[in-house]
Amino acid sequence: METILTEKDKQYWQEGHQHEAYNFMGSHFTDEGVYFAVWAPNAYRVSVVGEFNNWDGRQHPMDKDEDTGIWTIFIPNIEHWALYKYELKTAEDAPPFLKSDPYAYAMEVRPKTASLVYDLSDYEWDDGDWMESREQRQSFQRPISIYEVHL
Repeated sequence: METILTEKDKQYWQEGHQHEAYNFMGSHFTDEGVYFAVWAPNAYRVSVVGEFNNWDGRQHPMDKDEDTGIWTIFIPNIEHWALYKYELKTAEDAPPFLKSDPYAYAMEVRPKTASLVYDLSDYEWDDGDWMESREQRQSFQRPISIYEVHL
């Protein structure tokens, strides 16, 4: 499994119209292993580190798509609930630093910060009633709240 990032995904990403990035960004569990993708356009090197490789950034360096700045890798035989982070370097001589996955479906509890490989296909959704009632609540004739966040 090379990548789940399609040419259409890349096009929408570059145009700023990618509204379903969660389908290819972050970690995606399969029976064979896990596909990882993270956006780090200015990074010199990005690796996936975790308990499966003793947190060693030399073990699983990712491949960069130069057009999008998205780094990807498929790592076989990683188990469900495995801890991981991304190790990034900004220059060849720069020290590496660790980052959690911004697209992770599960995280460690504070103060720990690792992401967890999670198979979302096993999740049993129980919000059917709310989803049904949402259709009546979403109307262009009702007021909305708009929040502005500065990060």
